[in-house]
This record gives sequence, structure tokens and C-alpha cells, in this order.
Amino acid sequence: MRKIGTLPVEKDALRFWSYLQEQEILSSLEEEDEDSGWSIWIADEDKLESAKKKFNDFLADSENEKFNSTSPLKKSDLKKDQSGGPKTKGYKEYNLGKQWRKAENSLGIVTLGLIVLSVAAFVITGFGKNREIISLLQISSAGLFTKPWGLITPIFIHYGVFHILFNMYWLYDLGNQIEKKKGFKFFITFVLLLALFSNLMQFIITSSTGFGGMSGVVYGLFGYIWIKSKLDPAENFHLDDSAIIMLFGCLILGYTGFFEKFFAIGIANTVHAAGLVLGLAWGYGSALRWNRGKK
Repeated sequence: MRKIGTLPVEKDALRFWSYLQEQEILSSLEEEDEDSGWSIWIADEDKLESAKKKFNDFLADSENEKFNSTSPLKKSDLKKDQSGGPKTKGYKEYNLGKQWRKAENSLGIVTLGLIVLSVAAFVITGFGKNREIISLLQISSAGLFTKPWGLITPIFIHYGVFHILFNMYWLYDLGNQIEKKKGFKFFITFVLLLALFSNLMQFIITSSTGFGGMSGVVYGLFGYIWIKSKLDPAENFHLDDSAIIMLFGCLILGYTGFFEKFFAIGIANTVHAAGLVLGLAWGYGSALRWNRGKK
């Protein structure tokens, strides 16, 4: 389910919602916060693109007679539907927005799995101190083809409590958003590509094999959500200003040598930058497709 947009005028929102119902597109009309308008939610992913096009057509020419319903709904019909009372005119309202927000608060199975694997690896590697076990997860300079899993598995290596707590917090916050909105198949594919690209770039550019951590993936997720929130707000991704400042700030400080000088912490800066670039590029491409569909 996904919100395709918001209409500021109640009469227009009811008119468009009535039209969707007659087009057999299961939808929900919900009043936002005061003075924020009425949001339109679509339940069937297969009809999402069709609904988006109809919504954009409505925005372009809301007075077009094709949007006139033979059985227009009134606000009273909406209230009866939401309260669970008698249905009118054969329509049913599903409170899709409330269902979506409830589902969003639950932890996605892939996000949970990545957190569990990371914590398990952290414990098994002696909290990042058992070099013999860690070497099994690291990228191999002897040959990428003899140890192909090493292109991915460094994301599960963490070298300290702060390191893993930082990455797991952002994985939970950012990863869960993407998994809930885009689905677990998209999310796991995205994570694997972020891991592969960021680890490979770190290895190629620095010739280093001792790096580890989920931060390349985290910065990719951050880049994707940040650009999508700017260019494709209908996806409803959200980032606090404090999160943006913190993540960009840590990236910049990493390149200044701040963490090495004051905390004796080695930073795989290329991993962070590569993950961020891929996340931004992917998010931009996705937003570009959406905005082209609006024209």
C-alpha cells in the first residue's frame, strides 16, 4: 500500500476518491493533520501506477467530466466507513494509512536478520578481537575468486561496541523504512549490491583487506532515503535534520582523520563514500522514473 498524494480541498478529495472506487481501485481517503488536506492511499500494488496517472490527470484538470462519479460519496459516507458503521453506496473504506503506519513500526525480517547476523559475528569474533576468525570474513587479497564471499561478509565484522551500536541503530532506522516500503526482495538485493560495491571499491582504491562494518550499507541506505525524500515525497521516507547532520558530519570527519587522531579508530572512508554514491544514484534513478510518470 502507498500514499499517492494529498488534496487540500475536501470536496476535490471526495470526488477523486469516488472516481477511484468506480474504477475498481481499492483506496482509502484519510484526513491529515489540521490544514494538511486529505491523503489518498492505494491498496493494490498492481494498480498503483494506474492510480498515480489518474491522480496526476486529476491535478492537471480536476474539472474534467470524466472524474464525475455516478454515485459520488459524501463526507458522511467516509465517517460511517471509518467507524465500522453501516456502509453506503456499496463502498468500503480500509484505513490503509493506519494499517501502513502500524506495519511500518514493526521490524522487517531482513533487517532483523542482518542485525542478528552482525551481533552473532561480533560475539563469535571475540568482540572484534579474534583475528583468526575475522580473517575468514575479510576480503582476500590472494584472490577474489577463491574467496568470493569475502566481497560481502566484511559487513558483519565490527571492531568495537560503539562501532556495532552505531551501525545497528542506523540499519534499524533506515533499513526498516526501505524494507517496509519497497519489500524484502528489493531490500535484500539492495543491501547485497551496496555491500559488494562499497567493499570492492575500498579494496581496489586502498588495497586494504582489514576493514569491516555495516557502514557502507548504512550510508547507501541513507543516500537512497535522503534523495528519495527530496525528489519523490510520495514514498513517505523520512529523515530528521539531526540524522542528516550526523551522518554527513561523520563522513566528513572521517576524511579529516579526526577519529584516528582523537579516538584511535581506523575509518574505511572509501566504503562510506562508495555506499553513499550508489545509494544516491539508485534513489535518483527511482525518483526520476516517478517524476517522468507525472508529466
